[in-house]
Amino acid sequence: MTEVKEFKENLKEKIFSEDEDFQYTSSEEENLEKDYFGEEEEESESEEGVWEDSESGEESLRDKHKTVPAWINDKKPKKVLEIKKKKLIYRFDRYQFKTNFNIKILKKIEKFVVVVDTMNNVYLLKEKKVIKSFKIERFRVDDVVGFNNKIYLINGKCGFLKEINEDLEIDNVEKKITRNMRKGYFFGNEEVHNETEVNAFYLYILGDTTVVLNKNLNCVNEFHDKFLSLEKFNNKIVALSSSGDVLLLSQDLKLEKKLVFDEGSSFTDLYSSESHLVINSFNSILFLDSNFKIIKDVLHLKNPVKNIVHLHDHFFCFSSAKGGLKILDKNLNFNNTFPKKKIRLPEISKIVKDSEGIYLSSHRDLHFLKIEYKN
Repeated sequence: MTEVKEFKENLKEKIFSEDEDFQYTSSEEENLEKDYFGEEEEESESEEGVWEDSESGEESLRDKHKTVPAWINDKKPKKVLEIKKKKLIYRFDRYQFKTNFNIKILKKIEKFVVVVDTMNNVYLLKEKKVIKSFKIERFRVDDVVGFNNKIYLINGKCGFLKEINEDLEIDNVEKKITRNMRKGYFFGNEEVHNETEVNAFYLYILGDTTVVLNKNLNCVNEFHDKFLSLEKFNNKIVALSSSGDVLLLSQDLKLEKKLVFDEGSSFTDLYSSESHLVINSFNSILFLDSNFKIIKDVLHLKNPVKNIVHLHDHFFCFSSAKGGLKILDKNLNFNNTFPKKKIRLPEISKIVKDSEGIYLSSHRDLHFLKIEYKN
């Protein structure tokens, strides 16, 4: 009986231990670099931990896994499902860069992180170091977008563009695009619809109308509606109109379908991952599948979400409040492993992701949240 009791206690420790839920490693540079760990569980064949598969009704699933001896008398053995734990590892590097004025634009374009402050100073960062900066005179920068190996600066008032070429020199683009330009989008090489356009790819400019341009910046089509946001999802261009409608368009902006939602008037922005389209609103987030059907509605958010990125099978949703971060896993369930008491995020205004993590701007400061997802 003593051996049985010891076996039970040891197995309970394996099942219910929470000692590994968080790990913390301090660095030599206080307040600058800190490592924090959170865990989540993913089914796989591993011996790192077990939980009892009791009364699940999934006989086919149970048969794949081993049995353990009965604990008491002649009861049937209980079967277990082996799991492997993966960790989201966070490293927060404060003050990667500081501008002279508040940051209003933050973009990742090819190998550069592009920062623009409220006085229209443009900074190009590579590997977290400034390699070039520009003071743009008599030209308000409303957005930046990468296209055709160049970086385009958008000015809504004059309706013209400036470009930063491959030699990192600024040139004027002597073409009137559209009035009151606000945003630019490039989604990579598009599907070819015309055999004469061997490498068709498009630049989208949002203003009083929405214009699609080819690689020579000639107008391919113009959609006479004011869009708030564009996204590419499931080989469609998805547009959020100012009236709250969600439109599905071809690559060259031909209307294919309109999606209407009850809460459309409160929609603010669009985001996407490989498998989900995300519609943000003032107090909720809608997740749509590849058939454009709602599969998750996150309601009654205390603070409106301002920015969303998808990284390592997770959605990171940032509000402008201090510490305002919500994380949803690949099943769209909340992941609460982010150590908010250890990493105190400032008020976030802009974010942009790269392959290793997320750049975050707060007033004049640029920070970096490195995120790894590994066993």
